[in-house]
Amino acid sequence: MFRKLTLGVVAMALGTASVASAQFPQPFRKSYQFPQQQPVQLPPQQFPQPQPFPQLPPPIVENHFHVLYRACSHDRWVEFGSYDCDRTAHRIEHLIELRGYQAKVVHH
Repeated sequence: MFRKLTLGVVAMALGTASVASAQFPQPFRKSYQFPQQQPVQLPPQQFPQPQPFPQLPPPIVENHFHVLYRACSHDRWVEFGSYDCDRTAHRIEHLIELRGYQAKVVHH
């Protein structure tokens, strides 16, 4: 019994001494300096040039679908051309409207 008591006291003394002397690891606290960065010089941005508008087919004068156009509602209608096929006339009308004009097809 004396032996157990002695071993217990010695173990306790060694255990507390080792715990008291032990230090927990400290976090790494070195300040980090980021390198100086130079601003990036980008080349000037190149925008694509607008493509020229495709040439419209020449009007056929002898036929019955007339394409008329005007710049605004106050201007008079001007004939752009006459076409044999209504699909061609409506396609030309659409292309003229894409340019910003008012256009219409008149069947005679």
